[in-house]
Amino acid sequence: MVAQNTEIRLTFPSWKFSCGFLILLSLILSPAAWSATDCSQVTQISPTECEALLDFYNSTNGINWVNNSGWNETNMPCNWYGIKLCDSKHVLALVLENNQLSGPIPDSLGNLSQLMILYLFNNQLSGSIPNSLGNLSQLIILSLNFNQMSGPIPDSLGNLNQLTFLSLRNNQLSGSIPDWLGNLSQLKYLDLALNQLSSGLIPDSLGNLSQLKGLYLRGNQLSGSIPNWLSNLSQLEYLDLALNQLSGSIPDSLGNLSQLKWLSLGDNQLSGLIPDLLGNLSQLKWLYLCGNQLSGQIPDWLGNLSQLEKLCLSSNQLSGPIPESLGNLIKLTKLELDTNQLCGDIPDTLILLTLLGKDPSTDLCTLKNNSLTINPNSSELINFLNQKCPDWTEQNPPPTNCPPAQHYTLTLHTNNGIITAPVGLDDGIQCPSNCSEDYLENTILTLTAQAADDFLFQQWSGDCTGTDPLLTLTITNNLTCTAIFEPKPTQVETHHFSIMPTGNGQGTISLQINHDPAIDCQPECTDDLPHQSEITLTAQADESSRFVGWFGDSCTSHFFLTQDTTCTARFEQRPQYALTIVQQGTGSGAINSADGQIDCGSFCSHAYLSGTTITLTAVPNFGSSFLGWSNDCQSSTSTTTVILEHHLTCTATFGSVGTPQLQVEPASVTFAPTNSRAKRTVTLSNSGDGSLRLETLMLADTTAFQFSEDTCSNQEIIPNGTCT
Repeated sequence: MVAQNTEIRLTFPSWKFSCGFLILLSLILSPAAWSATDCSQVTQISPTECEALLDFYNSTNGINWVNNSGWNETNMPCNWYGIKLCDSKHVLALVLENNQLSGPIPDSLGNLSQLMILYLFNNQLSGSIPNSLGNLSQLIILSLNFNQMSGPIPDSLGNLNQLTFLSLRNNQLSGSIPDWLGNLSQLKYLDLALNQLSSGLIPDSLGNLSQLKGLYLRGNQLSGSIPNWLSNLSQLEYLDLALNQLSGSIPDSLGNLSQLKWLSLGDNQLSGLIPDLLGNLSQLKWLYLCGNQLSGQIPDWLGNLSQLEKLCLSSNQLSGPIPESLGNLIKLTKLELDTNQLCGDIPDTLILLTLLGKDPSTDLCTLKNNSLTINPNSSELINFLNQKCPDWTEQNPPPTNCPPAQHYTLTLHTNNGIITAPVGLDDGIQCPSNCSEDYLENTILTLTAQAADDFLFQQWSGDCTGTDPLLTLTITNNLTCTAIFEPKPTQVETHHFSIMPTGNGQGTISLQINHDPAIDCQPECTDDLPHQSEITLTAQADESSRFVGWFGDSCTSHFFLTQDTTCTARFEQRPQYALTIVQQGTGSGAINSADGQIDCGSFCSHAYLSGTTITLTAVPNFGSSFLGWSNDCQSSTSTTTVILEHHLTCTATFGSVGTPQLQVEPASVTFAPTNSRAKRTVTLSNSGDGSLRLETLMLADTTAFQFSEDTCSNQEIIPNGTCT
C-alpha cells in the first residue's frame, strides 16, 4: 500500500534519485474485513514459530494485554508489538514487560529456537517455569521477575550456556538454588531475590561464576554462614544477601572484592565484629549491615570509604562512641545507627554530612534508642541534628561510664628482613622504617615477614607465634612481636615444583622465583626450589584463546612454596563464527574480503574468531552493477564492515546495466473521511532495460495513515518486473 505524500527512493545501477508524489484522495471508503493470523501464509518466520507465538498469546490472555497491536491480526509477526528482532525466518527477541500478561507460559514457547532475549518483567504470569525454555540454546537474557511463577527452578535451564542475565526476582519459586547455576560460565547478573527458596546453604558452585557482577539472593530462607568462596568473584559489584537466616560472622574474605559497590547483609542473624578488611572496599557506595547481632565498636576506618552514600548499622549490639571519622563521608545521604548500645557525645564532625536526607522519602538519619549525649554548648550541631536527624533526642539513660574508643600499641622488631601490616587503604607498619602503630581495639591485622637476600624467615616470637610468614593478628592489648630470620644454610630444604599448560587453547606462562627475573615456561618449567620460595605466576592467552585459571593444590598467581607442588594453567579456545556470503539479483559479480580469506562468486563461507572485524567489497562483472547489501550487512555502497560476534549471513544484490523506467499504477487513489480502516494497492513497474532497487518507502504524514511495504521493501525490480 502507498499513502499520501509517500517518498520512494530508487537505486539504479550507477546512480540514485529520490522522488515524492502526491496521491489524491477522492474515492469513497468501503469497510475492510480483517481476519486472524494464518500461519500457513506467514513468510517472515516459520509456521512452527508462528504457532508458538499464537499459543503464547492465547495462554497469557492476549486479548486483554495493554498493547497487543498486530497479534492474531496480521500475517506479519515480525511487526507485532513486542517482537523486537527477527532474522533468517526466526524470532530473536520477545519483550513484553509491564503489559498485563496473565496465565501460564505454554511449552511451545520453547520452539523459538533462535530466541536471544525473553523479557517478560512485571506481569501476572503464573504456574511453573516450563522445562521447554531449556531448548532456547541461544538465549542471552531471561527476565521473568515480578510475576507469580511457582514451583522449583527447572534443571533444563542449565542448558542455557550463553545466558548472561537471569532474573527470577519477586515470584513464588520454591525448592533449592540449583548447583548447575555454577555451570553458566557467561552469567554476569543472577537475581533470585524475594522468592521462597529454602535450600539452606548457598551452593558452592556459584563460586565458579568468574564473570558475575551482580548476585541478588535477598528475601529467601537461606541459612548457614556466608561462604568464603564469594571472594573468588573478583568482578562482583553488587552482593545482596539480606532478609535471610544467615548466621556466624562476616568473613574477612569479602574485603578482597575490590570492585564491590553494594554490600547488603542486613536482617540476618550475623554476629561478631565488623571485619577490618572491609576497609579495603574503596568503591563501596552502599553498606547495609542493619538488623543483625553485630557487636564491638563502630570501626574508625569506615571514615576512609570516601565513596560511601548509604550506611545502615541500626538494630545491632554495637557499643562505644560514634567515631569522629564518619564526618569524612561527605557523600553520605543516609545514616542509620539507631537501636544499638552506643554512648558518649555525638561528634561535632557530623555537621560535615550536608547531604544527609537528600531524598526525604528514602534517605534517613536515625540515632534513637542508644545512650548518646551531646555537649549543650554545641549549638551548631544541635541545629544540624534537629534538621537532619530529628530522632536524636530519643535516647536511653546514659551508662555510668561510657568507655572511650580503646586503642592499643603494636610494636615490631626485625633484623635481616621487612615486616608489613597494612590496614584497609593505609600502608600501616613498614618495619624497620616504621615499627610501631596504635590501633583501635579488635582491629584485625595481617603481618607479612619478608626475608632479606641470603636469609630465610624462621618464626615469630614474643606475643606472636608460628612459622608462617603470613600471620593474622587481633589487637586486644599492647603487643610486641619479633620476626626471626636466619642465614640460608648451605643445604636448604627443597620442594619439587612444576608448571605446565592444559586445555584446548594456547598461551604462554612465565615464572618468577623470589625477586629474580621472570622466565618463560615453554612448554613447562620444573625444578627443585628452596622451602618458602616466593612464587609469582603469569599467564597470557594467545589471540585465539582465553585463560581460565590456575589449578593445583595451593596454586594461585602468588604464593610461598611449602610442599611439592604441580600447577597447571588452563587455556581454552575462543569460539569461531561463520561469515556466509550469498549473491542475488539479475546481475553477477565477485565478493572479496580485506584479509583475503573470502574471494567468491555466488556463495562462500569462512569461519573467524569471535570479535574479528571483516571488510567486504562487492565488484560487479561486466554488464552488471552492484545494488546493495542486505541481511546482516546493511549498506548501499560496495564496501561494508561487520564484526563477528555470532554467525552472520550477508547478501549482495547485483542488477543489470541499463536505464530503468518507473511507472506507478494507478497514478492516484482517494480516501473519504472515516474512522474505519481501508486498503489501497499501488503497483510499481520497471519498463526499462536496467534493474532498479527500492531502498526506502516513507509516509509524509504517519499520524493519518498506516503503510505496509509488502514485497516492495528492499526489492530489486528487474526489467519488465513489478512489485505491489
